[in-house]
Amino acid sequence: MQTMMGFNIEPIDIDAEAEAKKDAEKQSVEVGDSTGVDAEEVSSASIYSYFDVSNPNNKESEQLKYIYNYFAEEATSKADLLWRIRSVENRIGTPELGTKRFEKVYRYLKLLGDRRELDKEISAHERKV
Repeated sequence: MQTMMGFNIEPIDIDAEAEAKKDAEKQSVEVGDSTGVDAEEVSSASIYSYFDVSNPNNKESEQLKYIYNYFAEEATSKADLLWRIRSVENRIGTPELGTKRFEKVYRYLKLLGDRRELDKEISAHERKV
């Protein structure tokens, strides 16, 4: 241990940290492979933990699945998917008292989908110039 400007400084063993990270990644891959859990279930589980939902009922499960499916096509990774969800949350703000975060995100995404459908219908009725 070294002392610098009155602070005790311990050297960091970079190799041990890298080794621990590799072990953690290897362990998570082995668990996923041995249980036969598919990528959608793993990502859904990460969305459950992101929104802090432990025992969703059927309605909540459907809402979370809708959120997952909305972003899954464009997301390149689990982190990207969660980042996209977070950016929507930042755009729409915090939910009202008594409303869960994922419920607000779900309603917003449903409205976006409805708007796209309405825009398509309106375009179909407009005269082509």
